[in-house]
Amino acid sequence: PASKGTKRKATDGIIGGGDTKRKRIQYSAQLMDILGYEHARVSGKRYEPGQQSLYSEDLEVMGWDFLLENVDMPEKDFERKLDRMIKTTDVIGKLDDEKRTKYQNSILEAQKLAYSKLYSPESTKSVGKTRSDGLRQRKKVEASKTDDDIKASKKVEQKTVEKKVDSEIVYEFGGPIGAASIMIISHLIMYYLWLAVSEHEGNLFIPSISDAYAIYEKCAPKADIWMKYLTFIFFQLVLGMALPGFEMKGLPIPSEGYKCLLYNCNGLGAWWLTLAAAIYLEYTNKAISSLSDRYGELMTVMIIFGNLVAVGIYLSGFILGRTYRMSGNHIYDFFMGSWLNPRIGDFDLKVW
Repeated sequence: PASKGTKRKATDGIIGGGDTKRKRIQYSAQLMDILGYEHARVSGKRYEPGQQSLYSEDLEVMGWDFLLENVDMPEKDFERKLDRMIKTTDVIGKLDDEKRTKYQNSILEAQKLAYSKLYSPESTKSVGKTRSDGLRQRKKVEASKTDDDIKASKKVEQKTVEKKVDSEIVYEFGGPIGAASIMIISHLIMYYLWLAVSEHEGNLFIPSISDAYAIYEKCAPKADIWMKYLTFIFFQLVLGMALPGFEMKGLPIPSEGYKCLLYNCNGLGAWWLTLAAAIYLEYTNKAISSLSDRYGELMTVMIIFGNLVAVGIYLSGFILGRTYRMSGNHIYDFFMGSWLNPRIGDFDLKVW
C-alpha cells in the first residue's frame, strides 16, 4: 500500500475487495482521481487560469473537507448530515438561498458520483464461466483501457493544464516595478524608523547627510554582533529540529504532487526555552539589555542575514529543480519565491 501523504490510484484497495472499510477514501488526491477533478474544490471540476471560485475560500475548503470525510456514507445519510452541517455553520449567513442550494447540490452530486464508483456492483463486477465440475469460475472483466493507457492519458491531460496555467502570467503587487519598490522601500523604512527614534526623538523628519553619516557610524555591525545573532539563529535551528512537539500534516500541495507535508509544532516550547535563556543571560551579564544600545548594528545584521537566506532559497529552487510557475522576470520571481516549500529534511526554512 502507498504510504500516508502520497498520491494513490483511486482504485487502490477498491476493485476486488468486498470490505467497505478497505474502500474508504483517506486523501484528497484519491477523491480528485475518482471525481476527475483538477482542484480540491467543490465548485468546479477543472482549473482554468484566472478562474474565479463560485464561493469563498473557507466555504470551498469546508465543503471539500466534509465531502472527503463522509464520501463513503449512503446517499440519504450523507444528504441528512450535509443538511445539518449547512444549518449549523456559517454557510447560511454567507450565501443567499439560491447559492446555498447550488452549493449543497454541488457537494451532493460529487458524493453521489464518488459513491457510485466506489460501491456500485460494476466496481467489483466479474463474470463467470462454468467449469466441468459445475462450479462457476470467476473471471476478471477486461478493462477498455490498460493501466498504461490511463497513466499516459492523465500525463497528457496534466501537462495540458500546466501549460494553460504557466502560459498566463498574472502579475501581482504592481509587477516587477512594484516588487522592486516594495523590496527597496522595506529596507529604507527600517533605517528611517531607527533614525527617528535614535536621532530625532521619535519625530518625523526629512533625511539629510548627517542622517546617512549616523547610519554609517552606528549601524555598521561589528564582529561580536554577528556572532551573537548567528548564535541565536543556530539555537533556534536546534530547537526547531530537536524539540518535540505534536505533529500534524498540512493540506495537499499541488507543487509537491499533492503531498501532505509533516509539521512538528514545537513553537510554544521553543518560545519558553528561548525566554528562559534570555532571562539567564540578562541575569548573569546583562547580555540582552545591552543590545538595545547597539540596535542599529543588530538590525543591519538581521537585514543582511534575511537577504542571504532569501537569495540562497531562490537559487536553490533552480539548482534543485524545484521552481514553480515562474514568470521569467527574476526581480518579480525573487519577490514571489521560486521554491514554495523550502526544507532541510523536515525542517521548514520559512521559520527563518
